[in-house]
Amino acid sequence: MPLLGRQDETARLRAWLEEADAGRGRVIAVVGEAGIGKSRLLDELAVLATARGRRILSARSYETERVLAFGPWVDAFRAAGVIDDPEILVELPLVLRRDLARLFPELEDGQRAAALRTNPLAIFTALARLIAVVGARRPLTIVLDDFHWADEMSVRLLAFLARRLSGPATLLAISVRAEELVDAPLLRRTLDELSSEAHLAWTEIGPLSRADTLRLVQQVAASAVSPEAGERFAAQI
Repeated sequence: MPLLGRQDETARLRAWLEEADAGRGRVIAVVGEAGIGKSRLLDELAVLATARGRRILSARSYETERVLAFGPWVDAFRAAGVIDDPEILVELPLVLRRDLARLFPELEDGQRAAALRTNPLAIFTALARLIAVVGARRPLTIVLDDFHWADEMSVRLLAFLARRLSGPATLLAISVRAEELVDAPLLRRTLDELSSEAHLAWTEIGPLSRADTLRLVQQVAASAVSPEAGERFAAQI
């Protein structure tokens, strides 16, 4: 399905990708109400980034999995096969691999991977180095959907990475429900802080126009109903 009515937003995505390709990595926050099209916009970012030869790491957060520390980050690295790539792992010092094994027990025999350290700096540093190694091999775009449901450590890692983007070509994008920020004070403070420090590009998306809504409904219904019925249905929507 083509992306409709998001010309301005798409233009911004292209501009941020061009800046990242030129050596200025950044964090992007796509903010809007539930169902407004944030995930679809992140999908478009992934398509545009892939067309530019970028590697994509993507995951989403779930409200029921907030107890899992670093949940979306772990999912993103695993889904992209990063943790299974010996050419990447060999570039990491043994001490960092041991720290990563606290999140990815398969990296060691489990004896050193019992629990996260009280001080998360070792984990943050290891993950930042992992991103740097991956990004050095191929420009990297990380896409984390529904980040308003991310666990606390994931939010803190976002802030850590935003100030120390390991690879200058790395682009990191999250989506956030605006209404959920009321109940996510740490994330709200983090976004405000990063924005004030110019580490974050914030784009808020609103509803489609009536004309774009009609076009969207007509395209979805085109193969299911007659043109006349499709027009009536679009007008009701």
